[in-house]
Amino acid sequence: MRNMLLIANPLAGNMRIRRCLFDLVRLFTAQGDALCVHLTRSPGDGRRVARARARDFDLIICAGGDGTLSECVGGVLESGAHPTLAYLPLGTTNDLGVSLGLPRSPLKAAALALAGTPAPYDVGLLNHRSFAYVAAFGAFTESSYATPQPIKNTLGRAAYLLYALGSLTEIFPYHMRITGDAGALEGDFLFGAVANALSIGGMHCFSRDTVRLEDGLLEVLLIRAPVSVFRLQAIVSDLMQQRFDAEEIVFFQSSFLTVEAEAPVPWTLDGEDGGLVEDATIHVQKHGVMLVRP
Repeated sequence: MRNMLLIANPLAGNMRIRRCLFDLVRLFTAQGDALCVHLTRSPGDGRRVARARARDFDLIICAGGDGTLSECVGGVLESGAHPTLAYLPLGTTNDLGVSLGLPRSPLKAAALALAGTPAPYDVGLLNHRSFAYVAAFGAFTESSYATPQPIKNTLGRAAYLLYALGSLTEIFPYHMRITGDAGALEGDFLFGAVANALSIGGMHCFSRDTVRLEDGLLEVLLIRAPVSVFRLQAIVSDLMQQRFDAEEIVFFQSSFLTVEAEAPVPWTLDGEDGGLVEDATIHVQKHGVMLVRP
């Protein structure tokens, strides 16, 4: 008999968990396994519960958006315990669900959580703060956590776009020196993402031929400041088609990254506010958690 904990965000994805919670409980307990259910109450609650209870369970199932999974991953890492994690992607964009190849249906994802294969998954650390799939700075990143939850629930992914467009007049580059495995580069950057995922902000940026979620490497995507807003539109189009040959786009893989800025820069970690950081040191905790995958 397995001992399982379901940590669910009741607000994620237009409150999807409320429509299927009893079906999920029935599925998870059908074979006689024990299940404890915790509905998160506030930001950080999932991390707190995962950290406090990780040693008590064989399987921790995270139901919600990527932020919910990020909290659970962080809590498990901080606990020092090694339960298996599973993810039911019920949020608005579900970038990590796409990368893992998980079903969008809650019941299908739950069946996979029970029958799928636990596999090692790399976790990122920015100045010792964990992130499950992306740390980012610059243009549009703020919209992921600034968009109110009711608007996300009503408009879905379009809500992020509307808030991003509203910030166009506030976009400006950051002068940085960035160092990785292959050396250093310096310049003015409009956007940067350090990721272990195929998709960022609902945009499928990377190829499955390139990204390995357990290889000890992070994907680094940088956009230099373009000469005009028209070039910015072309850059976005290139990224959506996974083309990295534009002179403003820099893409490489690295096991670590240092980012030195001339002034504090706002970062996001898995779409949540990561605070102002002037000097960032990013590295990989290889095989940081075991995560159920198809």
